[in-house]
Amino acid sequence: MTELADAVLPLIRTRGDLYRWSASNAHGREMHEAIDILESHLDAADPADAYAVTHKALASSLKVIARADDSSGIIGDACRRLLNLHPRLAAAASVPPSKLVKWMFAFQLDGDVDYFELDPVAYAPALGEQGLRTYRERLEEVRTSIPAKNTDDWRDPHSHERWVLEWNDRRLAVLDRSSPRKWCSSGSFGLLMD
Repeated sequence: MTELADAVLPLIRTRGDLYRWSASNAHGREMHEAIDILESHLDAADPADAYAVTHKALASSLKVIARADDSSGIIGDACRRLLNLHPRLAAAASVPPSKLVKWMFAFQLDGDVDYFELDPVAYAPALGEQGLRTYRERLEEVRTSIPAKNTDDWRDPHSHERWVLEWNDRRLAVLDRSSPRKWCSSGSFGLLMD
């Protein structure tokens, strides 16, 4: 491990019992200390190393929050700080867009938790034109893989996928400076009218 990883990751990871509110809050404060260290070293750190440490810290933080009483939101805020750093460092480290797209979809559809969103607008500099095209193509693959929504069934087994698609449509509309598509009850898409 690198010096940055040695300073940051032990403060993010824990095997402790985080079901107790006080223990969770104490660990959340340690996580913020780790992110402070990471942020303070960004200018001096090798971008690839900073990205690798941030990526590992983010993965570990999601495992932590999945088993923590984060009713105070301290751990969640630490996760959000890492999520804000991740796309910036991915661009600085020139992470291959294909690798980034694969990770983004795994995070959104198969992650340990579904408490957080990824913003494709923030990842646009790292993805580049080809990466964004691949990302959009992957969204369409997901869209065509789920059946039309049955309005009579309140237990939609694809509700998470639909939510991810809607979120991405809205954020990509910002990138495109156009109106987002909205999921209609019929299962088709239409333009959102003002």
